[in-house]
Amino acid sequence: MKLQYDSNEQFKLTLPKSLLEALKWQKGDSIKIELAQEKLVLVNSSKGEDQ
Repeated sequence: MKLQYDSNEQFKLTLPKSLLEALKWQKGDSIKIELAQEKLVLVNSSKGEDQ
């Protein structure tokens, strides 16, 4: 993966389709970004705790 910078002066990171399929994430899911011990953590807040 590469961190990209666009013309709107925003950084973007594209996640591999295979990773999202393994996580069963789908287009339109709400993703929360957390910072934990200098690491970014992505949490799919559309999914329940049991998934």
